[in-house]
Amino acid sequence: MREDYEFQKQTSRHPDKHEWVKLVERIRHNLTGEIREYFTTGIFKEESQSVFIWPYEEGNATCDCNLSEHWKFAGDIEKELFAGTPMPPCGHALYAVNLYSTKGKLLHEGFKEEALSAKHFEKGA
Repeated sequence: MREDYEFQKQTSRHPDKHEWVKLVERIRHNLTGEIREYFTTGIFKEESQSVFIWPYEEGNATCDCNLSEHWKFAGDIEKELFAGTPMPPCGHALYAVNLYSTKGKLLHEGFKEEALSAKHFEKGA
């Protein structure tokens, strides 16, 4: 439902002219248990009243090599992104992701955690 999402004006090159919504990735480092939040956007599909989450189910956002970059952006970018930290090899063990709308709707569950309210996400919106 549209009320579960915060929409963002964004120019799209996609021929279907999709709308964009604000999202939050809660990324857990599985070795340490640390969780970081990475604010991003996603495509809202009007016909299904939902967000396109394939990248988190089968796409690039399932792989440790890609998630390591999101992890760095969600942390101290100067320290981590530009420090020459090597990218981990492709795999699915180092990170897990829960994807939320900025209004608190859980869209993809990669690990178990207590339910979060929309209030939790207000600081980064």
